[in-house]
Amino acid sequence: MIRCAKLSLALAAIVLLLTPAVRATTIVLTLPEFSGNAFSSGFPKPAVTVGTFNYVIPAGEVISAASVSGTFGNSVDSSSSGMAVLLDGVLVGLCIKGNPCFFSGLTPWSFTYADFSTLSDGSALMTAIQTSDTTIRLGVTTLTLQTGTVTIPEPATMSLLVMGLGGLGLGFRRRRKASKK
Repeated sequence: MIRCAKLSLALAAIVLLLTPAVRATTIVLTLPEFSGNAFSSGFPKPAVTVGTFNYVIPAGEVISAASVSGTFGNSVDSSSSGMAVLLDGVLVGLCIKGNPCFFSGLTPWSFTYADFSTLSDGSALMTAIQTSDTTIRLGVTTLTLQTGTVTIPEPATMSLLVMGLGGLGLGFRRRRKASKK
């Protein structure tokens, strides 16, 4: 019974040592509602700045997941013009004239990143390019970043673990030989 307890304890220690430690942080940022100028011709218009997300990635961590979301239309007017919404040059939202986002109330949009390279500098510029008549209107926009780090056991820790397991194995072997005599 004591041997089983020691073996279980040894196996639990092995699992703990071999399991990487993960530290994670969630960063949530928002930009206020945005309303642009009214236009009726000359599309597409040059990009307008909606706002900038500024954030600090904790030391030693990297972005592991990122998404941005919001609505076409806002509390001033629930409709919006046709537009392309970009975050650091990446197309994250698109409203096409004639679609529900153009005329039928607040329409949610979202984008999940697969490549985080444009977000790694601590700042993300949101712009919109107007592609049809009326006014660019966006509700509150939210950027959510998940950061993390994985701590891998060092080689010295692994060698100590192997030596300890070897010592346990020799101890069990000697006890078996002694009990057989």
